[in-house]
Amino acid sequence: MLSYINSIANYLSSLPGGILTLAAAIFFASYILLGIVSVLFFKALKGMAQKTKTNFDDFVIESLESLSTKFIILSSAYFALASTYGGALVFGFPLSEIFSILFILFFTHLVNKVANAVLRWYGIEIMPKTKSTINNEVFPLMRKITSIIIYVAGLILVLDRLGIEIGPFIAGLGIAGLAVALALQETLSNFFAGVYILADKPVKIGDYIRVEKEENEGYVEEVGWRSTKIKTLSGNGITIPNAKLAQSTITNFSTPDSEMIVSLKYTASYDSDPERVVGILQKCTSEVSRHEQRISKKFEPVVRFDSFQDSALQYKIVIAITTFTDKFEVMAKMNTAVYKAFKKNKIEIPYPIRMIHLQK
Repeated sequence: MLSYINSIANYLSSLPGGILTLAAAIFFASYILLGIVSVLFFKALKGMAQKTKTNFDDFVIESLESLSTKFIILSSAYFALASTYGGALVFGFPLSEIFSILFILFFTHLVNKVANAVLRWYGIEIMPKTKSTINNEVFPLMRKITSIIIYVAGLILVLDRLGIEIGPFIAGLGIAGLAVALALQETLSNFFAGVYILADKPVKIGDYIRVEKEENEGYVEEVGWRSTKIKTLSGNGITIPNAKLAQSTITNFSTPDSEMIVSLKYTASYDSDPERVVGILQKCTSEVSRHEQRISKKFEPVVRFDSFQDSALQYKIVIAITTFTDKFEVMAKMNTAVYKAFKKNKIEIPYPIRMIHLQK
């Protein structure tokens, strides 16, 4: 068998192109053989994966299969060149050493693909079943950090293979990292604050929040790594650095649920009977609640005589609305209903009155 292979090699070497023709023949033969093995190998793996209930093996197989062609090409090139130009030097390095470095880089990339497949599987299958506060927004960061660690490890292996001292290199990276950290102190502060916001979830996309002042109030549109973007009811955008947001007092009108209590205050003349006014307000509240879906039916409205004011008696209606922004429309409808009811029943809504007594 070996003599037969040697005779074929000698024949190919005698053809025009010589050793180059032999290298090309070995490459294509290796490519076809490895291609067949690859097809059979992944077919067997997929058959076994179909028998499992989890998608873990499917994601891993998918990541491996995506690099199979590159592995076949690299291996075929190695077999071809090592068999024909084994003693050649490339930039002063033996050919085998060059391929060792290429294989290290390839397997580094392969490990990164498999690690990302594992994280993807965890995010899809495991995390929804747990009470973890880390959501899909955190996974891009985890993937990036994992990729950086894997590629740095691969780079260290390559440098070691090239005979470069790793110790001074790592020390240099530490000094450079410290300098970068000092230069980007504010950016890093916002970055880690963003990680805290995504993990602890004091706010999330879609929440209606107020950050200390009423003008910093609106719907959360985006929680990024540097800043959080809010859209106000007037349509303006507010960008708040994450470090500032993490240190601020946040009122979240969407948690623990979106429903909230609203108090509406109305005044009537001192000449009006409080019991009659309360009855009219109760009727108005019932009428509006019956037709207004934005008023929660889980909460029983409260109507009461509240206090004595300078010019009038004050009454309070307490209702629950489905979301914070619904209060504006609900208040408008309640105000209209109360005004019409007071006018119909001749309940006076007094102007502010100040009586001045002059003493001679």
